[in-house]
Amino acid sequence: MHIQEPPIDLETPSEGAVYFATVIAGLEAIAADELAEKLPEARVPALLRGKLVFEWPHHPAVPG
Repeated sequence: MHIQEPPIDLETPSEGAVYFATVIAGLEAIAADELAEKLPEARVPALLRGKLVFEWPHHPAVPG
């Protein structure tokens, strides 16, 4: 069996790194809200079932 998802089309190119996180299906919006609270400079261009794509303009080791 081969399962392939369509590519994620981001609206605009990111100046920072693009990250992908998996979450329990149905909790994507909650994870995005938590992300916005913890990393206010992060941008969430895509929410998919069980998946969260976000952009962070800083180095991953530096908390902004």
